Amino acid sequence: MDLKQLGLRIKDLRKKRKLTQDELSEAAEMNGKHLGEVERGLINISIQNLDKIAQSLGVPLLTLLDVDHQKSKEELSREIESMVHSSSYEQAQLIHRVVSDIVS
Repeated sequence: MDLKQLGLRIKDLRKKRKLTQDELSEAAEMNGKHLGEVERGLINISIQNLDKIAQSLGVPLLTLLDVDHQKSKEELSREIESMVHSSSYEQAQLIHRVVSDIVS
């Protein structure tokens, strides 16, 4: 699992529980800046801190690590947006055409 995917999963679960980063970091006994970097996939996280996050979110640790989980619409949207932002102009045009064809 890559760090961005893990971070997005944590962020998605946090938002579904209507928690701020500060609230989750406090519940997980973590530094808020550290949690923000984890959610953005910028840094690695220890299994102990990951377990604290899972407990604070009320989910089993495996829920955070499950690479085959059903992605939410929000997760899919963020991933697509990230792909578009990192693509060339020509690739973005192609993505736009494909998506337009699908939703039309």
